[in-house]
Amino acid sequence: MQTRVKKIGLQSLQSFIRNYLPKRLAADLKNLRSIKKADLEVATYYHLRTFLRQDRAWRVLARRYVPQTGYYVDLLIFRRNVPRLALELKWNREKISIKDRRSLRRAIDTLGVKKAYFITTCVRRAPYQPIKKTEIEKNRLFELVITPEFSDRERQNWQSTRLKLRNLAKRSRQDITDYRLESEYVLRIPPTLTNQEWKRRLRAFGNNMRALKSADLARACKGVDSVRVRI
Repeated sequence: MQTRVKKIGLQSLQSFIRNYLPKRLAADLKNLRSIKKADLEVATYYHLRTFLRQDRAWRVLARRYVPQTGYYVDLLIFRRNVPRLALELKWNREKISIKDRRSLRRAIDTLGVKKAYFITTCVRRAPYQPIKKTEIEKNRLFELVITPEFSDRERQNWQSTRLKLRNLAKRSRQDITDYRLESEYVLRIPPTLTNQEWKRRLRAFGNNMRALKSADLARACKGVDSVRVRI
């Protein structure tokens, strides 16, 4: 039995972006599935692809450089080979920047998209400041603000947990230094060395690189120029 393919029109997609996408992104934000801009981009891409999965005529492309506008667009949605919608995504902005507004304006004027959307999270206490739209921007450029409903205590707990999650992916400076010392050999060479002597020493040290410890490298790195060699 042949599966019937559902056709999704442009108006249905626009309605989804305006009415349903902000709710789903707000849930992702509140449940800490999004803690930075990259997560917001992935979540938006996922929800759009999920909504459009039954109609293969739609394509969602991320971080596309648009020669017609001279800007990158975070998400550009095509109906077959025709660009229809442009989305710019930001994290915790209080208003749209001049650059983002110009990029979306040019997407409308030059690229010919039907609608352009500026989507930003707003977890700060200060409210988002909407722009005063020009005639071209009316009914063409939309600002969607992702603001989960938080009490003061919930916001503090959310910010604290988000900070912990962000720090989990970070290593201390010492950890990074140790890793670099273990994966690279830092060969210190006096500047008066000839090329031939430099090559000879490099080969000699290369035979013993794996046996050297971080402490040995630290003693060898004192006060002269260096060359990093991958182990």
